[in-house]
Amino acid sequence: MSIAYHESTKTFHLTNGQISYIMKVLPNGALGQLYFGKAIRDRESFDHLLEMKHRPMSSWVFEGNKLFSLEHTRQEYPSYGSTDYRHPAVQILQPNGSQITDFVVQSHSVTPGKPALEGLPATYCESGSEAETLTVRLRDELLGVSLDLNYTLFADRPALARSARLVNEGDLDLHLTHAMSLCLDLPDRDYEFVHFSGAWSRERWMKVRRLEQGNISYVKWDMNRSISEPFSEALPPDRQGELFHRYILGVYRLYERLTASFPHVLFESCSSGGGRFDPGMLYYAPQCWASDDSDAVERLKIQYGTSYCYPISSIGAHVSAVPNHQVKRITPLATRANVAHFGTFGYELDLNKLTAEEREQVRQQIAFMKEYREVLQFGDFYRLRSPFDGNFTSWMAVSGDKKTALVGWYRTLSETNGSCRRVKLQGLDPELCYQVDGGGTHYGDELMNLGLVTTDSGAGECQPGERPICDFDSHIFVLKA
Repeated sequence: MSIAYHESTKTFHLTNGQISYIMKVLPNGALGQLYFGKAIRDRESFDHLLEMKHRPMSSWVFEGNKLFSLEHTRQEYPSYGSTDYRHPAVQILQPNGSQITDFVVQSHSVTPGKPALEGLPATYCESGSEAETLTVRLRDELLGVSLDLNYTLFADRPALARSARLVNEGDLDLHLTHAMSLCLDLPDRDYEFVHFSGAWSRERWMKVRRLEQGNISYVKWDMNRSISEPFSEALPPDRQGELFHRYILGVYRLYERLTASFPHVLFESCSSGGGRFDPGMLYYAPQCWASDDSDAVERLKIQYGTSYCYPISSIGAHVSAVPNHQVKRITPLATRANVAHFGTFGYELDLNKLTAEEREQVRQQIAFMKEYREVLQFGDFYRLRSPFDGNFTSWMAVSGDKKTALVGWYRTLSETNGSCRRVKLQGLDPELCYQVDGGGTHYGDELMNLGLVTTDSGAGECQPGERPICDFDSHIFVLKA
């Protein structure tokens, strides 16, 4: 059993041969979490576990240092108001209405055994040799509040007991609105939440669900919502909660002035991770940039999901350069266009860097969009096959008179000797006969009930004269009655 502190790196390592718990003092003085798991060998520095990257649309703690943001840093006991927009472990309401805190590590001590928690049930030891307790003291100097974080390491059990104690050592009347016994900031993974719910005679029924990232407490517009230390001198303490609401009302007022002054200008807002793709913004800006991730394969999921709530005409979608800026993937120019066609459509690349053949493709893609814009952006849109369910994605748009339809078909990875495939269409007139480009004529009821044949050279082995397939392949089928 060992509780080690390395002064040179300000790192704590608690280990008993079964588990290791490692944390360190962060550049801003807060306490950061590095590792919790099976026991590992001690060393002077575990700084390689503090992975700091420049992540777009984040706030930084220090001016000019784009690597250190608390939002993307695992912390032992995160507080409210400084570059971290997640739920805090502690929140303190102050007389002026502010809830901002800044707890900085001051000192630490190690004692044998486990101190009792006065007035509370808790784990305990019968002798000092059964456990050791590390107490790390942090302090908010402005408020005069001390925070003791206690970590008890048991000698022969793979367990760590934790508790937190806050002490108001200053003169301010403070209201503790939120305080957790502990916070475990987990690394990005796929987790399952196991919940034992029930009632009388139906006790502890196990329910399991996946934990997924939400997008509720992190909403902003072009960095304008990255407001740290939110506080307004213009508002009294009991109205400080109005600050963010008033800010958004200001954004709306600005949009109102711009759209009134320039009624012929098309304004496009920016979704910034999806958090602000909302009807409020669409009232002023009828289209919204769906995501900074413009990779065609990623956009299948992004645009498919967005289409559940918003019309295709509002989804900003472009053909971008390859390798893609975000994921470095190289996708065919045709597929990039075939995805972007089911959106506002545009280009964000240097045309001078395209080959003569690619420039000709661009001319054809633009002509295609001009010919079918009304169907693509203002027709009825149907989701046929979800990109979240497998290797294939399909969707389609049908004109108001049902005489023209465009079916987008996409395959993420190529296959050899694959299955013969069809996709069942929707929204057609069952009585109309449709000419399918390269696929003969078929009545609407056949296409909806039997399906459109999408089999290509991926079924079997590609033969001379057949169109070769590739990864990230796609095709738009044009149907005309």
